[in-house]
Amino acid sequence: MQDRKSRSDQWNPSEAVTQEIIGEYEGGKSARQLGFKYNVADVTITSLLKRRGVFVRNRSNAKRTNQIRENIFDTITEESAYWVGFILADGNIYHPPRRSKQLNLGLAAKDWEHLEKFKKFVGSDKPLYYNKNGVFLSIYSNRIVEKLAEYGIVPRKSRIAKVPEALKSNRHFWRGMIDGDGWVSKKILGICGTYDVVVNFHQFISHILGWSPNVSPYKKTDCCWEIKYAGKYIARLLCALYDNTSISLTRKYLSAIGV
Repeated sequence: MQDRKSRSDQWNPSEAVTQEIIGEYEGGKSARQLGFKYNVADVTITSLLKRRGVFVRNRSNAKRTNQIRENIFDTITEESAYWVGFILADGNIYHPPRRSKQLNLGLAAKDWEHLEKFKKFVGSDKPLYYNKNGVFLSIYSNRIVEKLAEYGIVPRKSRIAKVPEALKSNRHFWRGMIDGDGWVSKKILGICGTYDVVVNFHQFISHILGWSPNVSPYKKTDCCWEIKYAGKYIARLLCALYDNTSISLTRKYLSAIGV
């Protein structure tokens, strides 16, 4: 093994290398491991991370580091589209000072298995946090949070959220939105969100049906707009959203199929 003292403290990596280091560190590698890989001292790695606003682990929390996949939202797949929708509807982004950016998800305790599905998707073994109000999960990753920002998932998004252009016709995205902030039964289907969300959802529904169903005017509540559908065509819509899929909120999936 190379003598650590022989590694240089004077180092100015390229932006590409810097981002690679940040991704590897947030993915679970230690400053020591990265120091050996890039032939620099540990303190050089930690100084670089601090300058970039990355949360630097101390010895106690370094042991609890969770390996996560940083590239999960780099391409649109069934799962990534679904989780973008779910997070847009029910997630929270936080940029703490001098720490890694944070993605938070909180659900009713009865839906804890859904957060376990997200953990599997991310590749995290971090335990869920429970309190009397529900179950919660936080993921620290600049890369994931910055990628989600490209889909409009940013801090305080609840009143400004817009449907990503690339996902307007994606049924997996809309299933995620409904699972996060919608209503599902054999007789009713609806969603709550910003005006942009409900308008685009109606366009998506109209595309599936091939015609625009008559609905009541979009309803404005204290915190969001909402739109609901009821009629003989509901079964067709639920089939389009929930049939032959690999990811959904179990409770709403069972409602969709009438269990």
